[in-house]
Amino acid sequence: MRPMNATGLIIPAPLRTLWSEARDWVSFILAKFDRATMRTTGIRREHGARLAIWLLGVESSIRRLILTAALTLTPPSQRTRASRAQPAPAQPRPKTFRIFRLHAQDATAQRQHTRRASAPAPYGHIRFPADPLLALGAPPSSARRHGDNGGPRLPRSRAPNPLDRHGRLSRQDPDWRAPEQSTRPSMPRDPHAKRTRTQRAPHNPEALPPSLHDWRRHHDEWQRLIPAPGLAARLDALERIAANPDAAILRTARRLTRSRERALALARAARPASRTPRRVRHVQTAGHAPRFAEACHDALAAHDTS
Repeated sequence: MRPMNATGLIIPAPLRTLWSEARDWVSFILAKFDRATMRTTGIRREHGARLAIWLLGVESSIRRLILTAALTLTPPSQRTRASRAQPAPAQPRPKTFRIFRLHAQDATAQRQHTRRASAPAPYGHIRFPADPLLALGAPPSSARRHGDNGGPRLPRSRAPNPLDRHGRLSRQDPDWRAPEQSTRPSMPRDPHAKRTRTQRAPHNPEALPPSLHDWRRHHDEWQRLIPAPGLAARLDALERIAANPDAAILRTARRLTRSRERALALARAARPASRTPRRVRHVQTAGHAPRFAEACHDALAAHDTS
């Protein structure tokens, strides 16, 4: 392992190309979005979903590059309390960029949470799954029961998601797709059997089917402006980490002094999350952020601690 020099941390040579591409991705995303407008006026749900897809790949890439760089150096000794400067005046703490979270080995029992009755929050931007690096050593999600206090399941009181279509689609609907041909054999019909017909209302060519009204409602929900202070804070954290990765690499190296081998073994198995939520699979994104995250993970998996 390489010690830290006097002028600061140096990105290892095998990671410099990947790190340069990661900084280009950060610059590209920062130029695309106005963070002040995101906090006040907001951005469209569709643009927020596209930004979240990009962040899913870029943040995963930067986490793995920082973790790989931290494994190549020996950090200096921890600072003592006496050497620390006086605390600064209280001020709002900006959102930090977490590299990884390592759960304790004996953390098998999960804390039981009681579900409290509260007014449901309105639907905002779509939530994406967290990076697997933020749950290293945690039991699988199937073994955890969130919000379970041992009693019966409480009914959901939240309204249906406005980004979902309601009702049956008509043939005039832009989202309608012709059904696939059925492969099941058809049953023979009795030619002598009488067929009963139900009385239908007369067709009005000027009337729109309810499906088209629901399509318009669904379209307007995707175009609605929703404030996104959380996404703007993540962009701020990315900007800071891209401008000065040395501090993040040093903090990560210090955290790895006690559990280096275990953290590396768990991180190698924590591949980046590539599946996006069902509601955003139609959103088109330009670029290859998910494939870039896989390349950064391969660099981490190939790291040799010896």
